[in-house]
Amino acid sequence: MAVSKKQKEFDWVKAFFKKGGHPQLLQTYQNSIQIALQRELEAWADEVCGPKGKPKGSLRRNGYYPRRLLTVAGWVELKVPRFRGGKAPPPPIFNPYQRHAVEMMML
Repeated sequence: MAVSKKQKEFDWVKAFFKKGGHPQLLQTYQNSIQIALQRELEAWADEVCGPKGKPKGSLRRNGYYPRRLLTVAGWVELKVPRFRGGKAPPPPIFNPYQRHAVEMMML
Protein backbone atom coordinates (compact mmCIF):
# COMPACT_ATOMS: atom_id res chain seq x y z
CA MET A 1 0.00 0.00 0.00
CA ALA A 2 1.45 3.35 -1.06
CA VAL A 3 1.91 6.10 1.49
CA SER A 4 0.20 9.34 0.52
CA LYS A 5 1.87 12.74 0.60
CA LYS A 6 -0.46 13.87 3.39
CA GLN A 7 0.41 10.78 5.47
CA LYS A 8 4.13 11.58 5.03
CA GLU A 9 3.46 15.10 6.37
CA PHE A 10 1.68 13.65 9.40
CA ASP A 11 4.54 11.23 9.98
CA TRP A 12 6.97 14.15 9.90
CA VAL A 13 4.98 15.99 12.59
CA LYS A 14 4.88 12.88 14.78
CA ALA A 15 8.62 12.37 14.31
CA PHE A 16 9.22 16.01 15.24
CA PHE A 17 7.33 15.61 18.52
CA LYS A 18 8.95 12.30 19.36
CA LYS A 19 12.45 13.47 18.43
CA GLY A 20 12.21 16.27 20.97
CA GLY A 21 11.64 13.73 23.73
CA HIS A 22 8.08 14.88 24.39
CA PRO A 23 5.72 12.08 23.31
CA GLN A 24 3.26 13.29 25.96
CA LEU A 25 3.16 16.64 24.17
CA LEU A 26 1.88 14.88 21.04
CA GLN A 27 -0.80 13.09 23.09
CA THR A 28 -1.82 16.37 24.74
CA TYR A 29 -2.01 18.07 21.35
CA GLN A 30 -4.09 15.19 19.97
CA ASN A 31 -6.47 15.34 22.96
CA SER A 32 -6.83 19.11 22.56
CA ILE A 33 -7.78 18.70 18.91
CA GLN A 34 -10.26 15.95 19.78
CA ILE A 35 -11.92 18.06 22.49
CA ALA A 36 -12.17 21.12 20.23
CA LEU A 37 -13.67 19.13 17.34
CA GLN A 38 -16.11 17.32 19.64
CA ARG A 39 -17.32 20.63 21.10
CA GLU A 40 -17.78 21.98 17.57
CA LEU A 41 -19.90 18.95 16.67
CA GLU A 42 -22.04 19.36 19.79
CA ALA A 43 -22.58 23.07 19.01
CA TRP A 44 -23.57 22.12 15.46
CA ALA A 45 -26.07 19.54 16.76
CA ASP A 46 -27.58 22.12 19.12
CA GLU A 47 -27.92 24.56 16.23
CA VAL A 48 -29.55 21.98 13.94
CA CYS A 49 -32.16 20.54 16.32
CA GLY A 50 -31.94 22.52 19.54
CA PRO A 51 -30.22 21.65 22.82
CA LYS A 52 -30.76 18.26 24.41
CA GLY A 53 -34.24 18.06 25.91
CA LYS A 54 -35.50 21.13 24.03
CA PRO A 55 -36.00 20.10 20.39
CA LYS A 56 -36.71 22.66 17.70
CA GLY A 57 -38.32 21.63 14.43
CA SER A 58 -38.83 18.06 13.29
CA LEU A 59 -35.27 16.79 13.81
CA ARG A 60 -34.49 14.88 16.99
CA ARG A 61 -31.18 13.56 18.30
CA ASN A 62 -30.73 9.84 17.93
CA GLY A 63 -27.40 8.98 19.55
CA TYR A 64 -23.96 9.11 17.97
CA TYR A 65 -21.87 7.26 15.43
CA PRO A 66 -18.07 6.88 15.64
CA ARG A 67 -15.85 8.68 13.14
CA ARG A 68 -12.06 8.63 12.76
CA LEU A 69 -10.45 11.76 11.35
CA LEU A 70 -6.77 12.10 10.46
CA THR A 71 -5.26 15.34 11.78
CA VAL A 72 -1.70 16.62 12.06
CA ALA A 73 -1.42 14.95 15.44
CA GLY A 74 -2.68 11.59 14.15
CA TRP A 75 -6.03 9.81 14.14
CA VAL A 76 -8.73 11.35 16.34
CA GLU A 77 -11.85 9.45 17.43
CA LEU A 78 -15.03 11.55 17.29
CA LYS A 79 -18.65 10.90 18.21
CA VAL A 80 -20.81 12.50 15.51
CA PRO A 81 -24.40 13.26 16.56
CA ARG A 82 -27.06 11.29 14.72
CA PHE A 83 -30.55 12.64 13.92
CA ARG A 84 -33.96 11.28 13.00
CA GLY A 85 -37.08 12.88 11.63
CA GLY A 86 -35.61 14.39 8.47
CA LYS A 87 -32.40 15.13 6.63
CA ALA A 88 -29.78 16.99 8.63
CA PRO A 89 -27.09 19.12 6.97
CA PRO A 90 -23.56 17.65 6.93
CA PRO A 91 -21.28 18.51 9.85
CA PRO A 92 -19.31 21.76 9.40
CA ILE A 93 -15.99 20.09 10.23
CA PHE A 94 -15.86 17.54 7.41
CA ASN A 95 -17.77 16.37 4.36
CA PRO A 96 -19.35 12.92 4.13
CA TYR A 97 -16.69 10.24 3.61
CA GLN A 98 -13.85 12.70 4.31
CA ARG A 99 -11.13 11.18 6.48
CA HIS A 100 -8.47 13.92 6.45
CA ALA A 101 -8.97 17.10 8.48
CA VAL A 102 -8.69 20.51 6.89
CA GLU A 103 -5.52 21.74 8.54
CA MET A 104 -6.40 25.42 8.27
CA MET A 105 -8.85 24.89 11.14
CA MET A 106 -6.01 23.80 13.38
CA LEU A 107 -3.97 26.99 12.97
